[in-house]
Amino acid sequence: DKCVRVCKWQQGIGYTELPYSPLKAHKYGVTCVKVNPQSTIVASASIDGTTVLWDLK
Repeated sequence: DKCVRVCKWQQGIGYTELPYSPLKAHKYGVTCVKVNPQSTIVASASIDGTTVLWDLK
């Protein structure tokens, strides 16, 4: 998949996808995703070696 889906966990509801999801920019499959401790920045990496930084504020 070439996109990153962003979800929120809520007790009793489970996971719900956030309105700005999916994040699309990669031309090839996403291989790794990291989120900063404040959950405001996401870094995603693709199989072609590219990295995208997403500002979730």
